Formats: sequence, structure tokens, C-alpha cells
Amino acid sequence: MSLKSSVVAIRGSNQGLGFLIPGFLSQQGKRHTIIAKGADAVASWFDKGCPVYAISMIQLDSTKDEVKYVESEHGRLDILINHAGISPDTANIGEQLRGAFKTNTTGAIATTDAFLPLLRKSASPHVVYMSSGLGSLTLAANPKQLLYMRDATTYRATKAALDTLVVQQHKFLGKEGIKVWAVDLAFRITNLSGDKEGAAKAEAGDSEGGTQVAADLVCWEAGTEE
Repeated sequence: MSLKSSVVAIRGSNQGLGFLIPGFLSQQGKRHTIIAKGADAVASWFDKGCPVYAISMIQLDSTKDEVKYVESEHGRLDILINHAGISPDTANIGEQLRGAFKTNTTGAIATTDAFLPLLRKSASPHVVYMSSGLGSLTLAANPKQLLYMRDATTYRATKAALDTLVVQQHKFLGKEGIKVWAVDLAFRITNLSGDKEGAAKAEAGDSEGGTQVAADLVCWEAGTEE
């Protein structure tokens, strides 16, 4: 029996958890053709033993170009991982919000919208968004919670808005058979966590642990027979 194969596109694969996901996917016992940006990232995956057949490296300027590439090379998209995220550090709150919402919220939703025609051609389409407990209004309002004292106001707002939009996609795209999830990988030591030493003291988990959870999720029921 041939191995199952999935076409995977990752938004935000140049660093952090998104950078680690392809390596973990390649260890799942299924073939994955991973569409990712960044020559340095891809070279690193190969150095770590990721099978050459598992990754297609593209370096294009826009989501529109990426969609055209996937359509011409594969004709479908099975899994879209929206991982890209930023936490701007500027004095102007308006600039912070505009920049963060463009990447973390509207950019993620717009990417899914652009890939929808190709997701609809998959036998098992999945969309995974990287969410965060920082987007929870319940946790933000509870003094007993670890995340209560974290500032990250702009980042919190973008994730709260993203979660709302993902719930809507889960309801409406679910009617078409497209599975949509938002995943909180818990407090992890990444570039976005800021002071990595302080994060470790606060018992933050490592990036590898969070990536394994994400990889296991996207492999669940995913893929089509070759």
C-alpha cells in the first residue's frame, strides 16, 4: 500500500514553531509535500534529515502567487497552517494595532480565503490557526491566572479577534467538509515570548513540545491515497 500524501502550506515558516513544524511532519509516517517560504529554513530542515521529497521550497512575493503555484503543481491543498504572528514594539498604539492586525488577524483570514478554491478540491481539507491563551477574555480578567499579568495588549486583541473569526469559519466552512481549528500550544519559549530566560523561569514549555502537538493535530485524519 502506498503512503498517504498531503499537500501542506505553512504561513509563517521562517522562525519559531512554524519553522519546526515541517521537520515534525516528516516524522509522522506519511508523505507530506510542504509548501514553505525561505531558503534558509528549508536548508535547515534538510540538514536535520527531513526527506527531500517532503518539501517544495518557494519564495514568492504574495499569497496570490503562492496560490497559483500550488494550483499548477498540485491542483489542491489539503492542509493550511496559519502560523504567522508578530507583536510590534512601537510607542504608537495605533501603529501597533494596525501592524499586528494585518499579520495576525486579517492576513491569516485572507490567506485562508485565497486558498479556499484549492482546499475545496481536497478529499480531506484542514485549516489550522495558531491561537493563544492571551486572546482569552476569561483568562485576561482572572487575577488567579498566570496570563493575567502579561501585558501584550496588542497581541491579545489580535488573537481575540482571530478566535472570533475562526469560530465563524468553523461553523460555515464545516458545512462544506472543511475542518477549521484554532490551536493554543500553551506558553512556549519562542521569539514572541520576549525574555526567554524569564519565560523559562515562568515554566514556559519548549518550542519542540508545542510543535509536536501541532504536527500531531494536522496529521489527524489528514491525507489522501496516492
